[in-house]
Amino acid sequence: MQISRLTLDFKTQYSYTIYDIPKFRTRWIHIHMRMFIRDFISLIDWTVL
Repeated sequence: MQISRLTLDFKTQYSYTIYDIPKFRTRWIHIHMRMFIRDFISLIDWTVL
């Protein structure tokens, strides 16, 4: 009983690490990329002006 519960906890932790963290990372990278692109476009606008 105790061993199966331990494996279950490990499985849930493992699934969290596999699924939740990459999802969060891709979301974070996506947000930062949008910010970077916006800054880059504004920089180009400044150089053009």
